[in-house]
Amino acid sequence: MRAKSVFFLTAAMAVAGLTGLIAHQWTEARIEAALAQATTPAQAATPPPPPPARVLVVRGDVASGTAIALEDLHFVDWPRANLAEVYFEEGEATVEDFIGAVARRPIAAGQPMIPSLVVRPGERGYLAAILEPGMRAAAVPVDATSGIAGLVFPGDRVDLVLTHDLDTGSGKRQPRRASETVLTAVRVLALDQRIEQIEGQPVVARTATLELTPKQVEMVATLTEIGRLSLSLRGLKQQDGSADKAPAAPVLTRSFTLDTEVSRLIRRGPASKGRPTSAVKVVRAGDTETLRFAK
Repeated sequence: MRAKSVFFLTAAMAVAGLTGLIAHQWTEARIEAALAQATTPAQAATPPPPPPARVLVVRGDVASGTAIALEDLHFVDWPRANLAEVYFEEGEATVEDFIGAVARRPIAAGQPMIPSLVVRPGERGYLAAILEPGMRAAAVPVDATSGIAGLVFPGDRVDLVLTHDLDTGSGKRQPRRASETVLTAVRVLALDQRIEQIEGQPVVARTATLELTPKQVEMVATLTEIGRLSLSLRGLKQQDGSADKAPAAPVLTRSFTLDTEVSRLIRRGPASKGRPTSAVKVVRAGDTETLRFAK
């Protein structure tokens, strides 16, 4: 009986010791966890992702050489992870900054606008970009009078009037002059080095750059040596209110005015009386006859 008591007492003491050891280890683990949590700073909350960027993109396809209009561009949300430095973000640029720019090459719909896609007014190469296919640019000298006091702007259409001396062949010293409208509906590309319209700021230019065909460039180069060229501004509308549709290329005309038509004090020479004529000598069987024809 005593042996059993000793056995149970021994077993109870062993179980109690084991339980105490387990409780001690669990308590120490809890204390260490509490200490670690107290000494370690709380982990910061994950910041929200940044808002998307607003990037300037093209609404629809734009062909090469096409001028950009207001409705061709708009701003859209763009992931910042895919944001390139050459893109134009809202606040850094506006749609109005690209009005009048010309596409250097075809631009697909939805493509972000970047500087290399277009050439803007004032930038190098803009004049070549706005020329119509097959046309050339040529400069003519103008002044305050021949340039209409600075009221002609790039994009206007003008007629070219040539004023020059006439060779009457009479040997007289009195000069004879005439004016001719040599080209009509010529588009003005630039005045001096300005290729953009500056509303309300007329500037008297010394040169006007015109859009001409290759043949007309040769003609204008000759005309500037013959006499003085003046610009005659064409209206946007005709008297009946319809649009004045300019032709695709300037037109050569035959309109002219002699000095005798504008001044009665200038005497008409023998060759200028009546209609001009030409003489032809006809020889028949030794007989000579002079025939005159009106031109």
